[in-house]
Amino acid sequence: MKHKHHKIPRYRGGGDEPENLVEVTITQHIMWHFANYKLWGDVRDKRAYKMLSGHPGEEEWIQSISQARRAQAHITREQTRARHAAGDFYTKEGKQKVLAGCKRANDARCISVKQISTGVIYPGIKPAARATHTSANTIRRDIREGVGNWVKV
Repeated sequence: MKHKHHKIPRYRGGGDEPENLVEVTITQHIMWHFANYKLWGDVRDKRAYKMLSGHPGEEEWIQSISQARRAQAHITREQTRARHAAGDFYTKEGKQKVLAGCKRANDARCISVKQISTGVIYPGIKPAARATHTSANTIRRDIREGVGNWVKV
């Protein structure tokens, strides 16, 4: 029995064109996916070679996960639609949590930094990096480790 196998897998951008398909035996197909899994470490190749080689329970396990994901997505979609229909997508507490999260993210992103050697204060890490021709990662490391030429203000 022959299988059609993709030389470049669809999940890596390969298509169903005839030049991308090759006929292989079942053993060759299993080994192809096993080799790709060992080479690239992609779990999709691992699943393919396990299913093709007939590992007991593997196919049922994958189907149960797929069904659970579909059921969860369906519940989530239905709940979201109901909330939209009711006009209550965000509750008052939900809005406050979202706004508080945005504020924390903004505060973390917008820190002023001071260059110790010159005493100049910059409004953020990126402007300081641009003005001093220093990498932003260097400034972050200096602030985090408490050494070097930069401190948080």
